[in-house]
Amino acid sequence: MTTMDPTNDMPDCTVWTNYYRCACGEEWDDQHDCCCNDHCPACNCENEPYISDDGSLAIETIESARVSIAARLEATINTIVDVSPVTAE
Repeated sequence: MTTMDPTNDMPDCTVWTNYYRCACGEEWDDQHDCCCNDHCPACNCENEPYISDDGSLAIETIESARVSIAARLEATINTIVDVSPVTAE
């Protein structure tokens, strides 16, 4: 979403809503003036946004991206568990 300065006709900056999901399962969004990484509020791990919206995306597009990143994280976690060494007795 681009905001307008009421004192002139020039747009201020674009406000991006960045959506994040951490491997720990935490999901959040935050608004910035750019598409940028953020730290998870639960575990402080740095995360890239899985999608960034300037106000032009449909809710369905954002939800589709959320489902996609959730599936990729689940597959990654399952792969890590599958290849983890067996604990010696």
